Amino acid sequence: MKPAPSVLAARAVLQALAASGVREVVIAPGSRSAPLAYALADAAREDRPTGAPALDVHVRIDERDAAFLALGIAKGAAAAGEPRAVAVVTTSGTAVGNLMPAVLEAHHSGTPLLLLTADRPRSLRGTGANQTTEQPGLLEPAVRLTLDLHAGHDAGPEELAESAAAMRQGARLAVRTALGAGGDPGPVHVNLAFDEPLVPHGEPWPEDEQEALGEQEALGKQEVLGERGELAESASDHRGARDHGVGGEDARPDATGAATAIPRTSGEDAEISSAGVVNFAFVGGARSR
Repeated sequence: MKPAPSVLAARAVLQALAASGVREVVIAPGSRSAPLAYALADAAREDRPTGAPALDVHVRIDERDAAFLALGIAKGAAAAGEPRAVAVVTTSGTAVGNLMPAVLEAHHSGTPLLLLTADRPRSLRGTGANQTTEQPGLLEPAVRLTLDLHAGHDAGPEELAESAAAMRQGARLAVRTALGAGGDPGPVHVNLAFDEPLVPHGEPWPEDEQEALGEQEALGKQEVLGERGELAESASDHRGARDHGVGGEDARPDATGAATAIPRTSGEDAEISSAGVVNFAFVGGARSR
């Protein structure tokens, strides 16, 4: 049975997070975050399906509460000498705004916090549809990195494999950044645009993260990150469109890509990219805590 793109994307993200050392996830569930909610339910089971990672899952009704719980778990791990990133999951729209108090705390304290926010698909952005707040960039400048990942829809086997690879790459980058790979640990925003169907129907999980590490080479991926100057210029264009309310396609992520990322700090070039799948833009400049 061919998996739904959003279901596959959510599962691939969780696999990559667990393989990168994430142990705990706090979720304030909602309808748009259903792919993550179902995947987390599998990951929390003792009799997990093959391919599902082992995660400690905490459920909270209120997003602000969920974010502070995740922040507390991350602070506790650091105090115990075992620093690791902790994730919090929300649904779309105003739910994302409720993360900001905890995000600011994580920003000032340098605490690795992963903010996984479900979103409507790209086609519904800027259309006046319900709960289509412009989520990418909403938590800036307090986050170290914003990733805008798109699961796509009605994809064939090759496109599904590319999407899973891109999701895993993005998740790994998010964890590295949150833990301070660029010398500045702190919160990272991973926005996940899910299209219907949002609920699994008995599809098996994809191969686990360790087996999937060779996926990139098998698919013939290529680096698409350019020189730092070109990336900064691209980021400036993206921010200008958003900040000045420019409508239309120019204000949206590249229609040929599955993701847009705007790291909020200078540093080493990111390692991830997929030709025609992921586009990254860097914004230089120091931030104070």
